[in-house]
This record gives sequence, structure tokens and C-alpha cells, in this order.
Amino acid sequence: MLGTNPRTRKSLGLMLLVNSLYPLNAVLAWWAMRAGFMHDEVGVFLITYILVGPALFYAAIRSGWTRRFQDPMLVFPMSLFCVVSIIISFAGLNAEVHGVVLAILPLVLMAGQFSLAPSQIRALGLLSVLGIGLVTLWHWQTTPASEHQFVRDVVQVVYIAGVLLVSSKVAQIVTRLRHQLVRSQTELGDALARVQLLATRDELTGLPNRRRMDEILTEETRRHARQGVPFSIALIDLDHFKRINDTHGHHVGDDVLRHFAERARSALREVDVLARWGGEEFLLLCPGSQMEQAAVGLARLQARLDAEPLLPHLPDVRVTFSAGLTTHWQDERIEASIERADRALYQAKAQGRNRWVQSP
Repeated sequence: MLGTNPRTRKSLGLMLLVNSLYPLNAVLAWWAMRAGFMHDEVGVFLITYILVGPALFYAAIRSGWTRRFQDPMLVFPMSLFCVVSIIISFAGLNAEVHGVVLAILPLVLMAGQFSLAPSQIRALGLLSVLGIGLVTLWHWQTTPASEHQFVRDVVQVVYIAGVLLVSSKVAQIVTRLRHQLVRSQTELGDALARVQLLATRDELTGLPNRRRMDEILTEETRRHARQGVPFSIALIDLDHFKRINDTHGHHVGDDVLRHFAERARSALREVDVLARWGGEEFLLLCPGSQMEQAAVGLARLQARLDAEPLLPHLPDVRVTFSAGLTTHWQDERIEASIERADRALYQAKAQGRNRWVQSP
């Protein structure tokens, strides 16, 4: 009955629990008809209304047809349905028992404050007052003047209008506060996500920063210790980057870093992680790879840098890199592997740059 969708099972269960009151009210309406408290025509219509309506709501929600709506659980239509059923009951019951029905109306508004918008709460309150007022006028038109009790009816309508309007106002305030709280929580969550992103990402290149890369390396080292899965790392340094800054300005240098990061991401495997290590230096992590496999990615990146200029608007700016490559050893501290990669990087620079050196 609840389906398999975890997003709707809980809501459907709550809906069935609440709607179980409608059969009970149908029994009460039937008893009221038998006892002479409700007109038969209205009673039959009311029983049909409160038995068929909830079944249609359930079928629409259970089938998934309502998922296209902003309110897929139809909270407002079902609240409106409940208000209309109460007004029908008010119309069919004798005046002596009107108060029993009217006492339920404020409960609908108070319950709606947890799911409905303030405007919907206000609409339900106004509709309730209008419905009770119209039913009272209808009673005056359809009953003999000798049976009219104008003072009682006016006091009753004014009283229930006051109760409903106050209940509606309180519900609106609570609903508005709830919406503000949800909005504040959402904004706080977004702010925390942005702070987390700034704390772990390099703002210029969008790559993981050194802090985040330290965390990733620690995780990979633990995985290597548990499962024996090898991994390699490479320290990459852009050749003559200072010359680019001095010649073309720091804004061009920033463009070089940004475009190099994009070119590298497209050349490397999806599982490889490239981070900005500092300045024009990058650290590459190649999970599940020995040095020879990691070198394939560096060769592919080098080929793409040679194939076309990194900056199309400055084709004379040629960008190359030097790198030191090593494989992490079993039971070795990650800092030791990074030191070996760093020494290999300096060897690549000493040998003329635009190359990489593998360190055992």
C-alpha cells in the first residue's frame, strides 16, 4: 500500500493514518441520520464524499501522478477537501449539534501550519468563514421564519469567524517562522558548503589545494596499507613560469595556470587527482598505477601541450613542464615518497627541463 519509493512511503503512511478518520466520520454521519440529527440527502452525499475523496487522493499519490506538482502529497487540496466536508456537515446537521462540527475547523488550520504556506492557511481560514456564513444564510432561506434564531446564528457565526481568523493568524505566523527557519538552515548549509569548497579548492584553478591533497594522500596511503594497491605520485613544475609573469604580466600567468589545469584534467585519467601544490607546482596522484603507467599520463599531457598553444590568444607563449615521478613503497611514509619525487623533479630541471625523471 505504501509502495517502494522511500521518499513517499512515510508520507503515504501518515496520509493513510489521517484518512482513516473519514470512515469513522462516515459511520457517525450514518448514525446522525438514523438519530434524526442530519438530513438524509445531505448525509448520503457527505458519506459518499468522504469515502470516495480520500481514495482518489491516495490513488493519485500512490500512482506517482502527482510528482509533477510542486505539492506532490497534495497537502493543500486535502486540507481544502477536509474544510469542505466540515461545511457540508454543518449544512446537514441540526442547529443543536452545529458546535460539534465547528470545533473541528480550527484544528485543520493548526495542523496545516506544519506543511502549508501562509497564503494557503489564510485561504483556508477565509473559505471556512465564507462557507459557514453562506450555509447560515441558506438555512434562513429554507426554514420557516418562526424557526429562525437570528441571535444564536449570528453569535455562532461571529464566534467561529473570530476563532478561525485568530487560529489562521497564529498558524500563518508559525508557518512563516517555520519557512524562515528552513530558509536560514538552507542558507547556512550553502554558506558552509562554500566555506568547505574554499577550504579544499584552489580558487584560481579549481583544483584541490594542498590541504585537501594531504587528506587524499593520507586516505590513499591507508588504502595501500590495507589492500596493497600501488599508487604513484608526480611533482610537476611549469618551466620558466617566472619569465612568463615578468614578460606578459601576472594576469597572463594566472591564465597559464588555469588553462594548464584544464588541459591536464582532459589528458589524465578520471581516477587521477591533480592538485595545486603551490605557486606553479602541481602534485599528481595516480591510484592503482606503477611509475610506467603514470608516465603514460604525463606523456599524453606533454603531447597535448606541444600540439597546440595553451593560450590561443598568445600563441608565442609556449608552456612546458618538468616532473619527478615515483611509486609509493609499502610501509613508507607519504612524505618520503614526496621527497623522492621532489629530488627527481630537480634532476629533470637540471637535465634541461621539458621532461620527467623517474625515481625508484
